[in-house]
Amino acid sequence: MDLRYQLEPYLFFDAGGGSLKRTLSGERTEKTLLSTGGGFRVHLFNAVYFNIDWAKTVGNAITAGSGPSTVHFSFQA
Repeated sequence: MDLRYQLEPYLFFDAGGGSLKRTLSGERTEKTLLSTGGGFRVHLFNAVYFNIDWAKTVGNAITAGSGPSTVHFSFQA
């Protein structure tokens, strides 16, 4: 298989939000998160894929337990 068909680059923008029905002291009722990033999908064989994604938060809304950017790896067969 030709390399240009094995390596697929991509960009993305992600948005999500949620709200709490009942809040505790110090909690916000609503929160919106935004991120942007990119990655590569590698086609190893006919039905085997390996993905690497990098995402960076947009704005100052960093969630607990994460930093300003994140790298994810995934494998699918």
